[in-house]
Amino acid sequence: MNLTEFLIMFILLISCQHLNASNLLNSSPIADTIPVKSLEEVTVTPHQQTDSLRRTSYIPDRNALKSSQNGIDLLNRMGVPQIEIDPVTKTIQAVGGGDVAIFIDYIPANKDDLSNMLTADVRRVDYYDHPSDPRFLNNTRVLNFIMRRYNYGGYVKLNAGEDFLIGKGNIQGMARMRYKRMTYDVMGLSRYESNGHTGNERVELFKFPEQTFTRHTSFSKAKYRQQYHQANARALYNSDKITADNRIGFGLENIPHNDFNGTVTYDGIGIPTSVYHSLENEKNKFLNFLGEYYFNLSDRFSLSSDIDYTYSMTKDHSSYLEENFNKIINNASDRTQTFDATMLASYNAGSNTRLNMQGRLHHAHSHTSYSGSVSVLERSDITMGMVGVNGSTTLGNLYGYAAFGWRWIRSSLNSKRSLTSEPYMDLFLKYSINARNSISLTFHHAQWEPSQNLKSEIQMQVSPFMWHTGNPRLKAYKSYDLGVTYMLLPSNRLNVAVFSGLCAITDRYCYIYEPMQDNTGILRTIGQPMGLYAFENVGAVCTLRLIDNRLMLRGNITQIFYQNRKPYYHNISYTKLSLQAFYYLGDFNFSASYDAPKRYYDGSSTPAIIKSRDYYAISAGWAKGAWNLNLSLRNIFRWDWKTFESVSDYECYSDRTTYYGTDRHANIALTATYSIDFGRKTNRENELREQQLNSSGILR
Repeated sequence: MNLTEFLIMFILLISCQHLNASNLLNSSPIADTIPVKSLEEVTVTPHQQTDSLRRTSYIPDRNALKSSQNGIDLLNRMGVPQIEIDPVTKTIQAVGGGDVAIFIDYIPANKDDLSNMLTADVRRVDYYDHPSDPRFLNNTRVLNFIMRRYNYGGYVKLNAGEDFLIGKGNIQGMARMRYKRMTYDVMGLSRYESNGHTGNERVELFKFPEQTFTRHTSFSKAKYRQQYHQANARALYNSDKITADNRIGFGLENIPHNDFNGTVTYDGIGIPTSVYHSLENEKNKFLNFLGEYYFNLSDRFSLSSDIDYTYSMTKDHSSYLEENFNKIINNASDRTQTFDATMLASYNAGSNTRLNMQGRLHHAHSHTSYSGSVSVLERSDITMGMVGVNGSTTLGNLYGYAAFGWRWIRSSLNSKRSLTSEPYMDLFLKYSINARNSISLTFHHAQWEPSQNLKSEIQMQVSPFMWHTGNPRLKAYKSYDLGVTYMLLPSNRLNVAVFSGLCAITDRYCYIYEPMQDNTGILRTIGQPMGLYAFENVGAVCTLRLIDNRLMLRGNITQIFYQNRKPYYHNISYTKLSLQAFYYLGDFNFSASYDAPKRYYDGSSTPAIIKSRDYYAISAGWAKGAWNLNLSLRNIFRWDWKTFESVSDYECYSDRTTYYGTDRHANIALTATYSIDFGRKTNRENELREQQLNSSGILR
């Protein structure tokens, strides 16, 4: 017993003796026995966030667990400083930039796994930078949920949501049954969207050698419809030595309408104002098998493998009719198969040292048929092989990680073939000052192969004066990343992360706009190599808990700088700001959030500068027993449909486009979750996830 606990016990004893004496003095007659007074239990709050050399661990508090409807909601309420969550898309990224891989009990997951998660079963969330554990399959940033395990039994979870003012809704169900070492899951989901406010207004400047004119496009009527359905099944075997996870999924996406009408006005050319009609529909369906396996062969050796096969079909139809011009029709049909297999062998060398060797094989085959304004059949194949080695060790308070490897990529498009080889390298150092302070340094170098659809040679007309084509000679481009982060976890009430990073891309490819040979239009092609593209950031994120953890405040401020050299020569910067607050009162919870407007580049291949609007929301929730309800008011004072603006400026073409949609419009969202569990729980568990579509080979 330490001094603090002794003083608490001493004060309680004195208080009880005082109360007992008062009762004796006031009682009549005096009893011949002394009443026994039981002392209240003294609760010592454990550390809910701790930082070690290999991971940072966060234990969710009771309020966060009770009020969360899903895993993403729980992460928001936990205030993990290393990550940020987009309020609209719900995607998770590192605060300094970069993807974060999601795992549930060391098995890969995604945001739909998190939607099905029974948050009451979450024991802990661990964040890893460059983990050497072979089960994490060499991902550089990992969030791993540690769950309670069902010895037998399971749960059923249903959730539904409706966005009343923007025409969106979803329903999702999950059922799990576990007996001893086997787990069986089934999952189904459906989403829909229906609105009449999706479109864009565009001002284009066409600069030909002998003529310059402006084209103004506006829309007056729109119709967007989308449905998505998916069903998954899973069988999981999990023991101390073996994990075997087999999943199969089927999905169907139908977009029968993405239509809008409007007017087109020309300045500087003798074409009268006219009406246009744009129609588009799309269908996607896929079948996916995913197998993930882990074998603990001994105290020193283990094997991990991942097998992923997807077959998908995509049909795309679009038509554009503008008065005074011929109708433009583009049809595309694509069949794509992908196979991906990864094998990782791990050796535990002792003394906190681990060595891993990894091999990977990836193959994708696409069969794409175009008809309409062009009639072409394209066959593409890409095969990638990779071997690499990584190792980690700890020396006192220092953790070090290094990875080196080589990729070989063989690609073919119709009769044209190419072969490239690419090195990659990762370095990571973390110094733990103590359990509350650490500083880390990371470096990453890789080369990235462009997708096959960017290599297409077809010339596709998309408007009366615009054509698109690819470049079959595209090669991989190089990227270099450097970052430093300081973490401070002084108590359960406070955490702070201060970070800075630099990313540079060389040998990149960029969109180029050139007049066609007959000067009848502009051709968008892709050039390579182009000049340097880089962005830098420096920022801080802070989470503060007050009023006995009933109030949580979180803020993130980051200054971002962009440098864009040949052929665009633009430098821009902006301040990224986001604020959140959560408050808990019995069975009720309340939240508020704000994301400031953004101004950033739309990737490295285009000079488009994106200007997005701010986002704000307030919500109130109620959770008790099996039910969890939440009502959100988002952008409630904004009743126009403008979402963001894109501005591009090329030598012979410039474009200013205003996009309209539902993301920044006023919205009243109601979500309801019902979950019930049964059986006996022991310690931890993992979740089923939604499978993903292949990227098609269609040029867009």
